[in-house]
Amino acid sequence: MVAAGAGVTVLWFLITMLLAVDLTSTLWVILVASVFAAGAASVLARYGDRGAATGIAAVAGTASAVVGAVVEWHAFVGGAWILW
Repeated sequence: MVAAGAGVTVLWFLITMLLAVDLTSTLWVILVASVFAAGAASVLARYGDRGAATGIAAVAGTASAVVGAVVEWHAFVGGAWILW
């Protein structure tokens, strides 16, 4: 169930990323999708399948970490805060 939760969450991120048009909007969409995925994981952990919740939380956390790394990279190399 961990792999199923992770797979569905990766699909969720791929579908929501279609809403973005540039890098800044992509990062914001990923952050918002991560918040919703974390909410779904917490509900599943409390009332549903904990394995799926683990997969969802792992993918959502990884996506948020990638967003943080991209923002830091642009701030360090480009000198600009890309989220604004």
